[in-house]
Amino acid sequence: MALKQVRNGLAHEWLIDEVMFRNKPLRQNFEEFRNYLGDSWMLLLRRYQEIQKIIDIDAIRKYFN
Repeated sequence: MALKQVRNGLAHEWLIDEVMFRNKPLRQNFEEFRNYLGDSWMLLLRRYQEIQKIIDIDAIRKYFN
């Protein structure tokens, strides 16, 4: 839900300072947002891998590290 709020905020607000993440301005809380987004993305990839069996998560991790 927190990611959805940021997405909607970025799509509908004129100023980034008006976009909130966990009740703080995104600009002040960006590092926490970045970590949360990365964790959420890896969870989604793991779930997809369980179904499709075609994603090499280790290769993805190496690419982004």
